[in-house]
Amino acid sequence: MAQKQITGIGQLVPTRATGVKYGVHYGIVLLAEIKQHGRALLPARRGKVSLRSATAKQIPDGNYFLHIEDGRVFQVKCIEGKWQYQA
Repeated sequence: MAQKQITGIGQLVPTRATGVKYGVHYGIVLLAEIKQHGRALLPARRGKVSLRSATAKQIPDGNYFLHIEDGRVFQVKCIEGKWQYQA
């Protein structure tokens, strides 16, 4: 299946209420939806995200919400500088 990629400018907000938000340029590779037969739970899947701060600040590792311009929100995580989103 072909993977779709979306790019743009968004706001990165920590999951904990800190009052901080970062302006970022993002690129997200959307994972194809898995069709499931039955009721078993699927394991959590993680997709790749590239994030770059719009103000050249370093963004610390942790869990964040990425708000993109079309209104969608992605839960993203940074571990040792590598970004992933929960699909």
